Amino acid sequence: MSDSTSLVGSPPSKPKTPPPIDDGPLEPVNGTVQPPTVPPPNRPGRATNQLMYLKNTVMKAVWKHQFGWPFQTPVDAMKLNIPDYHKIIKHPMDFGTIKKRLDNNYYWSAKECIKDFNTVFTNCYVYNKAGEDIVVMAQTLEKLFLTKIASMPKEEQETNPPPKEITKPVKKEKGPSLPSPSLPGAGGARPVRSM
Repeated sequence: MSDSTSLVGSPPSKPKTPPPIDDGPLEPVNGTVQPPTVPPPNRPGRATNQLMYLKNTVMKAVWKHQFGWPFQTPVDAMKLNIPDYHKIIKHPMDFGTIKKRLDNNYYWSAKECIKDFNTVFTNCYVYNKAGEDIVVMAQTLEKLFLTKIASMPKEEQETNPPPKEITKPVKKEKGPSLPSPSLPGAGGARPVRSM
């Protein structure tokens, strides 16, 4: 039996690798490029132990670091008066975009997320001069990033995200809200215990 067919009653096997991401050069709008943060329908993301670690440990650390603020939003070339930025930097990336991608299960694997983090740092080093404050800030964050990912789980395993349940609120009948004597602890004061 070939790999493309599945046994009766068994779920079809999931592909080991996703279709490639098409994050081709994006055009700036009002000086800013906002990369996509929602996975395309033909390329769903996944939830894995490593991606959860990147979201809950790594992103949290670099986001709240005192040097993290310049990297939290896309570079605004108009506001910063750097009109050549998007001519030099073809794949802009920022922590805010990575954060949204992690929240939206955009990534298939931790490698893709790590690549985005590295793009943030590389873009900074390519566009700015060594020794500038922004470069020193990026270097400090990159060291923190590398320290944190050193403790990441070694083997990536898919985790089953809890299903997003859509529950309808239970309609309560209107009327006096008196505690029911048949239900212990239902509303009202706690029963008094005798000693």
